[in-house]
Amino acid sequence: MLLRSILAGILLFCSVSLFAISDVFHLSLSVGDKWIYTEHTVTIMQSTSYGGNQWYGFTIFPSPESLSSELWEVGSETWDSPADNWMAVLQNEVGSSIYIIDKIGDINSTEVLKTPITKDECWFATLPDGINVIFTLGNREDVVVPAGTYQDCWKVWTEFNKYDPNVEITYHIIDYTWYADNIGVIKDSVYVDNTANPDCYEVYVYKLIRYMPAGQ
Repeated sequence: MLLRSILAGILLFCSVSLFAISDVFHLSLSVGDKWIYTEHTVTIMQSTSYGGNQWYGFTIFPSPESLSSELWEVGSETWDSPADNWMAVLQNEVGSSIYIIDKIGDINSTEVLKTPITKDECWFATLPDGINVIFTLGNREDVVVPAGTYQDCWKVWTEFNKYDPNVEITYHIIDYTWYADNIGVIKDSVYVDNTANPDCYEVYVYKLIRYMPAGQ
């Protein structure tokens, strides 16, 4: 499914010599951490050491209202079981970088956020299905979501093209993601245009309702 590929691919920076402490992003993870969004819930289900780093397996469990009743009844038994993807937060002397892999054993990982953070920097990655992606860091922004107001969030946009052979159309996909320090993703918005409809339009958005660290 196109949308699932987008989300999986989404959920790499040039180095700099000088940075301010306000440009440093931090995030720590634990099994049991949960992010409740308007469209789904992300839960860290397990953790394992791989490649010298600690990886955290997380599930993406859709909200009941986002699925048909038939799909919810079938999916409810399996959506929240094995980890859908794996995430690692690599700590260094200046902050945290977030990496994503599909499964333990993958050789290549996708770096979706990297510190130190500098506006207008961009980096590149290749997704497991061979799609080339470019990431760009935008302005720091205050973001209002159901969970509250978060100040000075980092805005990262992701761009890539995906060809759909069923309709013979190449989609240009832009995904905007906002990160809050010590929280993670608080908002994500996906826009799509294509050769048949050049106007970019929003097809999917989710916002943080509640962040629940493990044990709370």
